[in-house]
Amino acid sequence: MQHIAQAWKSSNFTNQYLIYGMVDSNAFNWEMVPYKKCRTFIGRAFQQIQVLWRTVFGGVKVSEKEGKNQLKKYELLLSKSAETTEPSDVSSRSDDSFCKDDTIERQWVITGRKVNVLFNYAPIGFGGEKLHFLVVPKQHRETFTDVTQEEYCESLDLTGKLIDHFTTTRKTVKNVYLLNKTGVDAGQTVKHWHLHVIFSTNKAQNFWGRITVIKNILLGSSPLKRDELAKKVGELREELTAIKA
Repeated sequence: MQHIAQAWKSSNFTNQYLIYGMVDSNAFNWEMVPYKKCRTFIGRAFQQIQVLWRTVFGGVKVSEKEGKNQLKKYELLLSKSAETTEPSDVSSRSDDSFCKDDTIERQWVITGRKVNVLFNYAPIGFGGEKLHFLVVPKQHRETFTDVTQEEYCESLDLTGKLIDHFTTTRKTVKNVYLLNKTGVDAGQTVKHWHLHVIFSTNKAQNFWGRITVIKNILLGSSPLKRDELAKKVGELREELTAIKA
């Protein structure tokens, strides 16, 4: 996926994209969606809502001939693009919220070697238990292509352990949504790469969760009250204490 992202960037196609997948009864796969640069908030919001609609209800179907042509273009693009090199593992910090100790202290539920798992201060969901986590590298990594292999592998390892835990302890979990964004037009609001892990426990949450995403795009998120967040984080820390990277 980093190779594709690098190929998009080097060809001046785009440096903004969404990577997402859904864990359910079907075979799992990642999908990458490129975003174009927008000059206005309205254009950006329209593009994000359009992608949300297509990921839920399906994209525009192309003919078999057009599909083959697109495949050839990508094969050529990737063959011309250099293989990705391992990003630098030099320790770095920034002034974004995920580089601030007070943010981590308020929200962490699992501390790994290279990444932290945080509970989202504005969890997506409606009704029932809102289980929305962020897997965040401890070092500053602005984009997906900045993330090291070790950080990414640990992120997926902890994500898998979260999924195993909550699908075992919460029998009502139906789906798990995994997504990360690079670029403001793709919806990245914090310039520090992070993987969203969102559990859906019923059909209503599936529907209202998407409505919440649209509301967040247009109006911004609705954070939990400070004491409510502290209570939930404390409960999750105790529950997840056995999970380690």
